[in-house]
Amino acid sequence: MTLFEILIVLAILGAIAAASYAIFLGQDQSALDAEAKSNARSLLWKVHTCFTTREDYTLCDEPTEQEPPPGITWGDAPGEVQVVQGPPTTRYQVTVTALSRAKSGSHNHSFTIVKIPGESETRTCVTDAPSNNAGGCRNGTW
Repeated sequence: MTLFEILIVLAILGAIAAASYAIFLGQDQSALDAEAKSNARSLLWKVHTCFTTREDYTLCDEPTEQEPPPGITWGDAPGEVQVVQGPPTTRYQVTVTALSRAKSGSHNHSFTIVKIPGESETRTCVTDAPSNNAGGCRNGTW
Protein backbone atom coordinates (compact mmCIF):
# COMPACT_ATOMS: atom_id res chain seq x y z
CA MET A 1 0.00 0.00 0.00
CA THR A 2 1.43 3.36 -0.99
CA LEU A 3 1.35 6.60 0.95
CA PHE A 4 -1.07 8.03 -1.62
CA GLU A 5 -3.56 5.18 -1.04
CA ILE A 6 -3.35 5.65 2.73
CA LEU A 7 -4.07 9.37 2.35
CA ILE A 8 -7.10 8.62 0.16
CA VAL A 9 -8.45 6.15 2.75
CA LEU A 10 -7.93 8.72 5.54
CA ALA A 11 -9.73 11.40 3.51
CA ILE A 12 -12.70 9.08 2.94
CA LEU A 13 -12.83 8.17 6.65
CA GLY A 14 -12.67 11.87 7.57
CA ALA A 15 -15.62 12.65 5.28
CA ILE A 16 -17.65 9.79 6.78
CA ALA A 17 -16.83 10.95 10.32
CA ALA A 18 -17.87 14.54 9.53
CA ALA A 19 -21.19 13.39 8.05
CA SER A 20 -21.85 11.11 11.03
CA TYR A 21 -21.17 13.93 13.48
CA ALA A 22 -23.73 16.16 11.75
CA ILE A 23 -26.34 13.40 11.88
CA PHE A 24 -25.74 12.62 15.56
CA LEU A 25 -25.72 16.31 16.51
CA GLY A 26 -29.34 16.57 15.35
CA GLN A 27 -30.23 13.43 17.33
CA ASP A 28 -28.87 15.03 20.50
CA GLN A 29 -31.31 17.93 20.05
CA SER A 30 -34.15 15.48 19.45
CA ALA A 31 -33.32 13.63 22.67
CA LEU A 32 -33.32 16.84 24.71
CA ASP A 33 -36.60 17.86 23.06
CA ALA A 34 -38.11 14.44 23.85
CA GLU A 35 -37.35 15.06 27.52
CA ALA A 36 -39.12 18.45 27.38
CA LYS A 37 -42.15 16.95 25.63
CA SER A 38 -42.37 14.19 28.23
CA ASN A 39 -42.15 16.74 31.04
CA ALA A 40 -44.95 18.82 29.48
CA ARG A 41 -47.20 15.76 29.10
CA SER A 42 -46.48 14.66 32.70
CA LEU A 43 -47.29 18.06 34.18
CA LEU A 44 -50.43 18.34 32.05
CA TRP A 45 -51.54 14.93 33.32
CA LYS A 46 -50.91 16.03 36.92
CA VAL A 47 -52.81 19.30 36.44
CA HIS A 48 -55.65 17.52 34.64
CA THR A 49 -55.91 15.00 37.50
CA CYS A 50 -56.18 17.91 39.93
CA PHE A 51 -58.83 19.48 37.67
CA THR A 52 -61.05 16.39 37.86
CA THR A 53 -61.56 16.92 41.60
CA ARG A 54 -61.65 20.73 41.68
CA GLU A 55 -63.09 21.51 38.20
CA ASP A 56 -60.96 24.63 38.02
CA TYR A 57 -57.49 24.76 36.41
CA THR A 58 -56.61 27.95 38.29
CA LEU A 59 -56.62 25.91 41.51
CA CYS A 60 -54.03 23.51 40.06
CA ASP A 61 -51.58 25.75 38.21
CA GLU A 62 -48.87 26.49 40.80
CA PRO A 63 -46.34 24.32 42.62
CA THR A 64 -47.79 25.51 45.95
CA GLU A 65 -51.14 23.94 44.99
CA GLN A 66 -49.76 20.51 44.13
CA GLU A 67 -46.54 18.55 43.87
CA PRO A 68 -44.93 18.24 40.44
CA PRO A 69 -44.68 14.74 38.96
CA PRO A 70 -41.62 12.77 40.17
CA GLY A 71 -38.39 13.82 38.49
CA ILE A 72 -39.83 17.02 37.01
CA THR A 73 -38.78 20.50 38.04
CA TRP A 74 -41.45 23.19 37.95
CA GLY A 75 -40.06 26.44 36.51
CA ASP A 76 -39.22 28.44 33.40
CA ALA A 77 -35.55 27.54 32.96
CA PRO A 78 -34.20 25.08 30.36
CA GLY A 79 -35.16 21.52 31.36
CA GLU A 80 -38.12 22.75 33.45
CA VAL A 81 -41.87 22.91 32.86
CA GLN A 82 -44.62 25.26 34.02
CA VAL A 83 -48.29 26.08 33.77
CA VAL A 84 -48.45 29.40 31.94
CA GLN A 85 -50.11 32.05 34.11
CA GLY A 86 -52.40 34.74 32.71
CA PRO A 87 -55.17 34.68 30.09
CA PRO A 88 -54.27 31.24 28.63
CA THR A 89 -54.95 29.59 32.02
CA THR A 90 -58.60 29.93 32.94
CA ARG A 91 -61.05 27.86 34.89
CA TYR A 92 -61.57 25.57 31.87
CA GLN A 93 -58.36 25.96 29.88
CA VAL A 94 -54.76 25.21 30.83
CA THR A 95 -51.51 25.92 28.99
CA VAL A 96 -48.38 23.95 29.91
CA THR A 97 -44.97 24.95 28.51
CA ALA A 98 -41.67 23.07 28.75
CA LEU A 99 -38.36 24.67 27.81
CA SER A 100 -35.95 22.19 26.25
CA ARG A 101 -32.21 22.23 26.90
CA ALA A 102 -31.74 22.00 23.10
CA LYS A 103 -31.05 25.26 21.25
CA SER A 104 -31.35 26.58 17.74
CA GLY A 105 -29.53 29.85 17.39
CA SER A 106 -29.53 31.58 20.77
CA HIS A 107 -32.88 30.36 22.13
CA ASN A 108 -33.98 27.09 23.69
CA HIS A 109 -36.75 25.10 22.03
CA SER A 110 -40.15 25.56 23.67
CA PHE A 111 -43.00 23.00 23.70
CA THR A 112 -46.56 23.99 24.62
CA ILE A 113 -49.77 22.05 25.20
CA VAL A 114 -53.15 23.78 25.46
CA LYS A 115 -55.96 21.67 26.92
CA ILE A 116 -59.65 22.45 27.14
CA PRO A 117 -61.82 19.74 28.74
CA GLY A 118 -63.76 17.77 26.14
CA GLU A 119 -61.48 18.88 23.29
CA SER A 120 -58.24 17.63 21.77
CA GLU A 121 -54.93 18.97 22.99
CA THR A 122 -53.20 21.58 20.86
CA ARG A 123 -49.42 21.06 20.73
CA THR A 124 -47.11 23.73 19.38
CA CYS A 125 -43.37 24.34 19.49
CA VAL A 126 -41.02 27.24 18.81
CA THR A 127 -37.36 27.21 17.73
CA ASP A 128 -35.03 29.73 16.11
CA ALA A 129 -34.70 27.39 13.12
CA PRO A 130 -36.43 28.24 9.82
CA SER A 131 -40.10 27.16 9.83
CA ASN A 132 -39.70 25.98 13.46
CA ASN A 133 -38.15 22.81 12.11
CA ALA A 134 -35.37 21.57 14.43
CA GLY A 135 -34.83 18.75 16.93
CA GLY A 136 -38.24 17.39 17.94
CA CYS A 137 -40.16 20.36 16.50
CA ARG A 138 -41.58 19.89 13.00
CA ASN A 139 -43.11 22.96 11.35
CA GLY A 140 -44.24 24.38 14.68
CA THR A 141 -46.04 21.26 15.94
CA TRP A 142 -45.21 18.04 17.79
